[in-house]
Amino acid sequence: VPKAFLVLPAAGFLHSISLFKTAECLKMPKLLSGGSSAEPANPEEEKAKAIVKAADALYDEHKFDKLVAYLRENSSVQDSDVQWRFARALLDKAKLTEDKAVKKELTLEAFQVSKKALELN
Repeated sequence: VPKAFLVLPAAGFLHSISLFKTAECLKMPKLLSGGSSAEPANPEEEKAKAIVKAADALYDEHKFDKLVAYLRENSSVQDSDVQWRFARALLDKAKLTEDKAVKKELTLEAFQVSKKALELN
């Protein structure tokens, strides 16, 4: 069990003082570099992370039609982050449309997707 941990930045280097057990010390480089000591993510988690990254890029570029199409193709992914982004994209697209019927359809779909995201979260 860790008792104490101190990281001191000095001249661009990380120095640490640790009272970890030997097994914990082996995990330290990974923890210090911002990584996790947990096992690598499973393929579904990796796929979800990739989808989120691509979706965020499309969102930042304001490409809502492409974003909605991309997330609709990946809507079967059981990840709350993917589903939240899909709901947000649907609402953003609904705000941009003038057609009241399309606006209603997109808003209702966003509501359903947000319920799914809540269930997954």
